[in-house]
Amino acid sequence: MTRDLLRMMLQPAGFEISEAENGLEALQQIAKQRPDIVILDVMMPEMDG
Repeated sequence: MTRDLLRMMLQPAGFEISEAENGLEALQQIAKQRPDIVILDVMMPEMDG
């Protein structure tokens, strides 16, 4: 699934969505936002999920 498809399915259900371009950016966002769930791609740039 692509990020766009996941966003289109989850936002209408009331989920707050944050996206990152790569693994390092994701870790920075996680440190600030403390999400309840993280969905990762196993082949992300800079750092794999």
